Amino acid sequence: MTVADEKQRRMAGHQVHSERQTPQQIAGREPLLRGGLAGGLWVPGDGIVYAPNVARWLIADAGDHLTCLRDSVQTIDEPQVLLASGQRLQARAIVVACGLEANALLAENWLRPKKANWRLPIATGRGCSTSWLSWVTAPAPTAAAPRWRLTFSRGPPASC
Repeated sequence: MTVADEKQRRMAGHQVHSERQTPQQIAGREPLLRGGLAGGLWVPGDGIVYAPNVARWLIADAGDHLTCLRDSVQTIDEPQVLLASGQRLQARAIVVACGLEANALLAENWLRPKKANWRLPIATGRGCSTSWLSWVTAPAPTAAAPRWRLTFSRGPPASC
């Protein structure tokens, strides 16, 4: 649990509340995890979702109230965003969901690639929007795997 203690200390340094969990508490929260775990940390309010499913749910829930724009955000000046086209949009809440590009958009450097993934900007093809297809993810080559395997992000939902 030394690792959990260190993570809890680091999160507390960034004002992120976490709670140590016993093996029984972990099993109660995540019954599909294997048994025999020493314990863990729980961060209230944190969660992981599968982004494509969430996008489908939001699109389905919006129904006729959905507006699709093919543009990209240049700056955020709460409660507005400035688009590349010059149009300004205003909302009660602004959700930044652009992966590692969030560092540049928010002028912060909180996000880093994990597992030796490199992010390379690419030119987009026919009819593709740079706000949807703008990065190639490529695990860094190693002696064991000297070739690049490229994964492209997909475009916007078909309903746009």
